[in-house]
Amino acid sequence: MKTYFLPLLLALALFACTSKKKEERDQKIKEISKAKDDFYKAIDGQNIDYGLAKVLFDKYDSFVMEYPKDTLVPDFKVEQALLCSSYLGESKRAIDLYMSVVNDFPDCGKVPFALFAAADLFSTKLKDTDNAKKLYDRLIKEYPESKWAEDAKVLVKYLGMSDEEILQEILKKSGQENQTASEE
Repeated sequence: MKTYFLPLLLALALFACTSKKKEERDQKIKEISKAKDDFYKAIDGQNIDYGLAKVLFDKYDSFVMEYPKDTLVPDFKVEQALLCSSYLGESKRAIDLYMSVVNDFPDCGKVPFALFAAADLFSTKLKDTDNAKKLYDRLIKEYPESKWAEDAKVLVKYLGMSDEEILQEILKKSGQENQTASEE
């Protein structure tokens, strides 16, 4: 009788801990959802409530720290990166978050987007065309079938060019295509 009692007691204790941990996780997800709703409802045209953005960022961060291997972590890190780049003006931090998705969750479906977004930030915000090209090339090589790779193929051609140079290049190509079409 005693031999069955201890394993049964341990199993019940483990179940209770697991159940409590799941409830805590679910509660954190609800808090994130509410903070996200509050933040996006508060955006009024160009007016951004940075306090709410920071609250949302911190809620994501708390979840990521407490549940680092959870399947939601890549999504939450991408959300954090979007907050950093779009609302908080923290491009370098956003790149670090995107790259943590790439490095820590290599089999995640968010990786192609994370590579693309990090490359775009290097290119547009940090004016670092070398790192942008490396990431675009990596995306094209490792995820050639992704929709992000198609966009990367186009953008890598125009890295380092001014808007005017890009426009001239497009017009030049357009003129060549029109000329070829009229010759046929």
